[in-house]
Amino acid sequence: MLLAPFGTLLAAAVTVYATAVPAMRGTRMKQDVDTGFEWDPEAFKIAAVREPPVGFVYHDLWDTTTWYNYDLNATIAQSVKIIGRAAAEGVKFIAFPEIYFPGYPAFRTANGPEDFAQYVSQTMEPGDAQWQTLMKAFADAKMYGVVGWAQRANNSLFMTQSLVGPMADGSAGTIWKHEKFRPSGEERTLFSDGLLNTIRAQKLPFGVVSMLNCWEHVYPESRFISGAQPANIHVASFPIGSSVANATVNVNPYTGWHADAKAYAETAAGSPILMLPTYGASGIFSGSTTLNESTNTLTTGSQPYVTTVLNTTTFSDTSYSVNAYNSWGAVENIMQNLPSDMPQRKGPFLQRVIFTIDQLTKAYIWTPGLTCTPTSKWPCLKVWPQHQESDFTASST
Repeated sequence: MLLAPFGTLLAAAVTVYATAVPAMRGTRMKQDVDTGFEWDPEAFKIAAVREPPVGFVYHDLWDTTTWYNYDLNATIAQSVKIIGRAAAEGVKFIAFPEIYFPGYPAFRTANGPEDFAQYVSQTMEPGDAQWQTLMKAFADAKMYGVVGWAQRANNSLFMTQSLVGPMADGSAGTIWKHEKFRPSGEERTLFSDGLLNTIRAQKLPFGVVSMLNCWEHVYPESRFISGAQPANIHVASFPIGSSVANATVNVNPYTGWHADAKAYAETAAGSPILMLPTYGASGIFSGSTTLNESTNTLTTGSQPYVTTVLNTTTFSDTSYSVNAYNSWGAVENIMQNLPSDMPQRKGPFLQRVIFTIDQLTKAYIWTPGLTCTPTSKWPCLKVWPQHQESDFTASST
């Protein structure tokens, strides 16, 4: 039933936007008793990363045939420097773009699965050495953040966002993790589906944070579930943010991401501050106000992120409201007024698809909603969901 997962989502209340204030130390310092994290509620500095991963080359977003080798260790080293620099400037919360570690791949290259194998070799597993290096940087900086990464787990790949921050023992680690519930378009030929029930706003000492990846801001399920949960800061992680128009469709990718994220934030519960980190162009917004934004891809080295300073004492109430756009009542209205001739069943595109690294490195993966053309070297492997008692799992035919 559609209504069941929304039983606790009553959506949010009247809003007052957080306001930007000068970058100066406020009069009230606070400390979290559990972690020792210190912050100034009147001058809370946040950053959205825009410097691309090491090895990334700006290209047409719709060009999925040109492969670029990424270097995870080099990007980790770059990010450690970014986090350290941001901490020295007083940043307390930093957000990285979608699958920043190791970077956003192509999906239909001539070498196909051979390229995918190279990509897999540059991905992280939870808790591995590269992840620990990144967490040490967060611990040293005494900083919270959202990390976008290609996660290798259970012999599959996932497009993951991890909310990380200080732990009680002085280290830094994962507070909450969300795997993109449905990778978009050809992403679904390399990355398996996550779960909708990992879309959960998290209460931190300074406020409530929510997060989504890219097209999750457009998919009705993820957009509603996230938007129904009141938040003070929302991280909208997107990939290629070039300010140069794509040759194929004459569209600037960042313009599209900006429109999608802003449309989400307009009705999201709590009217959160919107952080939009992408490769090359990033912005931070409060309602219709741009707090900081940079779209010049030539300056990412000198300006690896954009920042703003918030007065968190003006954050809106994060309690639910039965009168909100994204509320239980809205779901009920939809369910009661769907056309009677609409088929009451779930098609394969909307079901969970999981496939293995072994499969994606031996053939082009063919998933629901996509087409696949085999080559003389690489076959197409059809991976369609089959309903099991507990979940949908992948099978190849």
